[in-house]
Amino acid sequence: MTAEAKNNGKLAKAGLRRTAGRHRLFALLDEGRAWTARELHARLREKNLATVYRNLQALLKKGLLTEVSLRGHEARYELAERPHHAHLVCGKCRRAECVPCPIRLTASHHLELDGLCTACRR
Repeated sequence: MTAEAKNNGKLAKAGLRRTAGRHRLFALLDEGRAWTARELHARLREKNLATVYRNLQALLKKGLLTEVSLRGHEARYELAERPHHAHLVCGKCRRAECVPCPIRLTASHHLELDGLCTACRR
């Protein structure tokens, strides 16, 4: 099954319209990082930042996305289906990558790491 077909199914099940913008949004959110609305807006080349926010809010409301709050940063968004993980915030470009969590606790926790993202380490 293609990623587009999988996303079509998710959107249909949630009762949301299957638009090209939402498909592009899902494709970016599947890249293994947490995105700000501004980052998504820049990558999607969407004409209107408000459209990006509306899509994010609709997907959040339907449980397809989760909002990630990292200290001192604006809200970020990622796919809700992603298994438990930590976030590495790049000290150079401020990108937030999803990384495996080194803590194997059953209790709920949030781990935020500082360092360099994959792109800045190259």
